[in-house]
Amino acid sequence: MLPTLSPGEDVLVTPVQAQTKISPGDIVVCCHPLKRNIRLVKRVSETFYDGGCYVLSDNVSEGSDSRSFGVVGRELIIGRVTSRFF
Repeated sequence: MLPTLSPGEDVLVTPVQAQTKISPGDIVVCCHPLKRNIRLVKRVSETFYDGGCYVLSDNVSEGSDSRSFGVVGRELIIGRVTSRFF
């Protein structure tokens, strides 16, 4: 997520519940759709009527985002990043 977040930086995450609204521009923690044991921190680019999201990395050279694995289902979104610690 460079330049927004650096590797190893601590963030505060609010869990996503059924009624939680996810909007484009939000930074979320989600499970990788193909490797469920991997957690990703990505920016929401687009949301869809079924709750799925298209997520992108702020680092354009990073290939592990929706450009490579597609839409992330709502059930894979763990939480929204609300703060970071310096």
